[in-house]
Amino acid sequence: MSITKILRLHDDTELIATVDEAETGFYLYEPMEFAMDGNGGSANLMMQFYLPVRLIKKNEIFLAHEEIKFILDPTDDFSEFYINTVEKVKALFELRDSMDDLEETIEDIVIRNFKDLDTSNMTKQ
Repeated sequence: MSITKILRLHDDTELIATVDEAETGFYLYEPMEFAMDGNGGSANLMMQFYLPVRLIKKNEIFLAHEEIKFILDPTDDFSEFYINTVEKVKALFELRDSMDDLEETIEDIVIRNFKDLDTSNMTKQ
């Protein structure tokens, strides 16, 4: 059963991910690195994908027990924030991909119409 966990690695990287435990470690799905910036008395949360999600087929990784310093349960609010963030970013990626497809389609139409344009009746000025 997958559950959301916070993991601190030995290099002090902090991750939040959906996790499945295996015999020798953990499978992390949609892992995100996070940091708290406490300047000025108020804390700001910064999150980014841990893996290069636009370059890989699946946003998941296996970490051996030895790579993990400790594991914690996130608050319900942080867990919900993480899940919503992942869903929104996925939706943005899908939208950007569909917009890229649309731009290619428009470009193809313009190029095709330009090639079909009959310029034989045009006179030089």
